[in-house]
Amino acid sequence: METPTQDMDVRWLYTQSQLKLREILPTNKTFDVIQISELVDPTDFISPNSVVLSVGIAFAETPDGLRDWAHRLADAGVIAIGFGSGLTFPQVPQALIDASLHLGLGLFEVPREIPFISITSSVRDEQTRRAGRLQQELLLEQERLNSIAISGFCETIPVEGRLVAERTTPLMEKIRSPAVQSDALQVFKSALAATVTWWISVNLLHSQLPFLAPWVALMTMQFTVYHTFISGIQTAIASVIGVGLSFVIGTYLDVNVWTFGLAMVIGLIGARVPKLRAEGIGIATTSIFLLASGFDDQQPLLYDRILEILLGVAVAIAINLIIFPPLRDQEANMVVGSLDRRMGEVLQKMADELAEKWNIDNADEWLEEINSINNDLEKAWHSVRFARESRRVNPRKIRIREGRPQPTDTSYESNLTRIDEGIAHLRHLARTLRDTPNIDSDWDPVFQQQWVYLMHDAGALLADPNQEIDPIRDRLSKLSSEMSEDQQLTSKKWPIYGSLLTSLFHLSALVDDAVATRKAEDKEHNS
Repeated sequence: METPTQDMDVRWLYTQSQLKLREILPTNKTFDVIQISELVDPTDFISPNSVVLSVGIAFAETPDGLRDWAHRLADAGVIAIGFGSGLTFPQVPQALIDASLHLGLGLFEVPREIPFISITSSVRDEQTRRAGRLQQELLLEQERLNSIAISGFCETIPVEGRLVAERTTPLMEKIRSPAVQSDALQVFKSALAATVTWWISVNLLHSQLPFLAPWVALMTMQFTVYHTFISGIQTAIASVIGVGLSFVIGTYLDVNVWTFGLAMVIGLIGARVPKLRAEGIGIATTSIFLLASGFDDQQPLLYDRILEILLGVAVAIAINLIIFPPLRDQEANMVVGSLDRRMGEVLQKMADELAEKWNIDNADEWLEEINSINNDLEKAWHSVRFARESRRVNPRKIRIREGRPQPTDTSYESNLTRIDEGIAHLRHLARTLRDTPNIDSDWDPVFQQQWVYLMHDAGALLADPNQEIDPIRDRLSKLSSEMSEDQQLTSKKWPIYGSLLTSLFHLSALVDDAVATRKAEDKEHNS
């Protein structure tokens, strides 16, 4: 497990009295990353300038192997080691102390009652505090710069003011999101289509009903090119039927309250025709426009009204086809990715709370968040269907495909199916913890610490697949093997621990799939 920091001093850890860390070998170096590892050779997963936490499980039978282990860590750029006592070893082995002294590594002891997650959580909280302080300083600087700009002295803005511009506020992040940008672009295109058709109706066609073509254009404009085509056809047919109905009633029955009501009834019945259901209401609304605007003046202009309807449809389709035709793959990718991230955050939250004291209220909160993710899964399916439709009849699809590979329908569906399965396993895990009596006070300490680490690592990988974390499934298999050899576990504990291990094993398989998929997508994107 890896927790990024902001260039923190190892000595800061010793000032946190609640952690009860005991310094053995001092160091003045700063670290960038704090990691947990129980591998014999973790060098492939270790980052430079890191602190490594371990209880030495891999060296339970061969304590002298800690010398070579320390050398490998030093070669990988580790600056300090935190060793947990009271589990595998009653105290920090002398072999590790001698090797760390020889290599110039910092070394401290973590007492048994302090879970490693308490250390990583303290680091993360400090990081959040420092980031909040920096954000506050930036906000103050931004207010100062705004004051300077309002005063008309923009030339006095210092170089450090560029830092404010480079910081993206939550509001700007939301504005830059594909969904908001697509919506804003759609508003612009709808307004443009209505304005263009109105101008043509007034200045070129000299229409007596210049609102008809803009209204049809607004009815036609949709969020995808394909849907705009379909909507345009349906709107044109419905509106032409409405024009014809108005002229038939006005010509042969005269316009009065009874014939107006008859036109509405016929129009609304026509709106229920399956092929016109989406835009069929246009039959009734077009009849309202023509019958209520003075039918005697409109009667000779049947073909003009039809021309205006076709104008509105044609302009809407042309604008949506030419001006940045919407392609929703990026939005769908973000929605699918956010579900993975939220599942990972739930796993990490569960691990953090299980490492400390927790109660049923915590489990209820987990289940509430899991149900929220499940509800958003339905929205994700909608976004995927939307993305699939946006690629149909879209000229941008060809241009973008030449630049980079795009996700296929199969990849979307496989990702969402995987997430659906992950939600089921996550819900089962939370319910097992909630419904098992006294599990919070009857943990086996070795199982608790290692299983919670693995859960946190699985969540971290799911939230950010680019992290370098030891393989989860291999460590789970090792934990299962070690616990099966523990003769002190009662028959009551094994079914519970077996269920927890199985749920986490299934989740780790899905995590591996998610990591492989995201890395493959990144590779294709960068190629």
